Amino acid sequence: MGGLIDFFITLYNYQQQKYKILLLGLGILLFVAFILLILIIRTRTQRDLAERRFRRIKTTLENTILSIVFQADLNKRTEQIKTLKKLFENKKNTVARDAAREILRTMALQLDGESLEAVTQIYRETNLKELLLQELNDKSWDVKAAIIEEIGDIRLKELLFEVLKYTDYEVEIVRNRAQVVVLKLGGMRGLEFLNTLKSKISEWQQIQLLNQLLKLPYNQYPRTKIWLSSSNDSVVMFGLKVTQHFQQYQDKEELIKLLDHQNTEIVKKTIKVFTHLGLKNELEKIKLHYPNYSIELKVEVLKAIGELGDESDHLFLIDCMMSDDYFIVKEASKSMLRIGQKNLLYQIKDSFPDYQREIIEHSLDERI
Repeated sequence: MGGLIDFFITLYNYQQQKYKILLLGLGILLFVAFILLILIIRTRTQRDLAERRFRRIKTTLENTILSIVFQADLNKRTEQIKTLKKLFENKKNTVARDAAREILRTMALQLDGESLEAVTQIYRETNLKELLLQELNDKSWDVKAAIIEEIGDIRLKELLFEVLKYTDYEVEIVRNRAQVVVLKLGGMRGLEFLNTLKSKISEWQQIQLLNQLLKLPYNQYPRTKIWLSSSNDSVVMFGLKVTQHFQQYQDKEELIKLLDHQNTEIVKKTIKVFTHLGLKNELEKIKLHYPNYSIELKVEVLKAIGELGDESDHLFLIDCMMSDDYFIVKEASKSMLRIGQKNLLYQIKDSFPDYQREIIEHSLDERI
């Protein structure tokens, strides 16, 4: 080995200066590459060992936890949980705690009734709940989001008010998770955050909340009055969707007020809700707003007349068909057909100027 090193040293000394620099650089690169290779192998080995240890502990704990969850004797279950608690109390047993949380969370998503209660009991009586609270309050936003979701999966209802604190959190993913979880934990009571919410609820989040609402018992379906009068437009929009989805006829007075709302999308949705609920008696109130509406909203009013109106609305529609706007004339003529005034439309179409008449004829064409 020594002779080989001497050979390379002698070879190096006989080289020109520029080649010496190249050889030196190459040697340094090879040395660094060797060190990096050693570090990578060592890191992978440590990671593989840690993963194997985690899987081994998880397998052992899984059998223990299964026997606790499906233990019919409550006294025996309590004693088994105490044994598990002693294991978790050792601060060095972080792997055991992490493995147990992973097992319990997976089980919670698959169980219900008494079995789910047993999973929740393990969290409460082994101090895992306290660990969740500590991580929720001390960790970064991504950890907060994960912990909030875990609380919801385990159904730790006593932590409802802790999660409520994050329903208007500055980081969207955290508040979105919190908003869904408070519904899981508190039912309708959890939706109280909407009463004071300042941040915007995205369209996707509104869908998530509606899906969670559908899981509640029928007698827990919400009253939307306070949401429909919110200063937060996204809360108003969500309230409208809830009103429509759960047939909240009793809040129609708030709906009428929304016909004057400054947000065009809210007014459009309000008119659609009137139509969906079949509130024919309120159609005249909707028509009163027609002159002050934009083209877009006028079209929505005309659609509502087509769905809720009758032959008594034909004069209003004929007047609308005198408009110079294509979409208004088109929708008014279509609504005439919907309220059963096809014959009348045939009779009067030639009395309109050419532009309007062509649009009306287009609406009457049954091939389209």
